[in-house]
Amino acid sequence: MNITTREVNDVVIFDIEGEFRRPENQGVLLRDLVKAQLENRRKKLIVNLKNAIFVDDYGMGEILECHISVRNAGGKLKVALDLREYYNRFPVPSAHPPPEFLYGSVEDALDSFQPRQTAGKNWWQFWK
Repeated sequence: MNITTREVNDVVIFDIEGEFRRPENQGVLLRDLVKAQLENRRKKLIVNLKNAIFVDDYGMGEILECHISVRNAGGKLKVALDLREYYNRFPVPSAHPPPEFLYGSVEDALDSFQPRQTAGKNWWQFWK
C-alpha cells in the first residue's frame, strides 16, 4: 500500500494505491496521517480509494476509525470510491444505501465541502 497526500484548496486528499490491508511492517498508517492533519487544524479530509485494488476488514476499520476521529474533532472525512464497486464488495439491499460520507469521485467529495445546497453527488444522486 502506498499513501500520497495532496491538497486542493483547504482540503487534504489521501490517495491510496495498492492493497489496503493490515501492514506487515510498521510503515505509515492512515490514522497517523489523519492525526497529523488534525493537529495542524486541517479538518476537511478525503480518502481516495479509486486506485486501491483491495481493501480488507482492517482497511475498512481504519477508515471508520479515522472518520470517527475527524468527526469528534469537528471535521469531515469523506471517502471517494466507485459506488458500483461498493455494491459489488458489500452486497446490501437497495433499501440500505451506503453511508452518507461515501462519494463516487474525488471531485464529488470536493464539491460536497462547498456551502451549496446542491453540492456533490452523494449516494442518492448516484442512482438517479
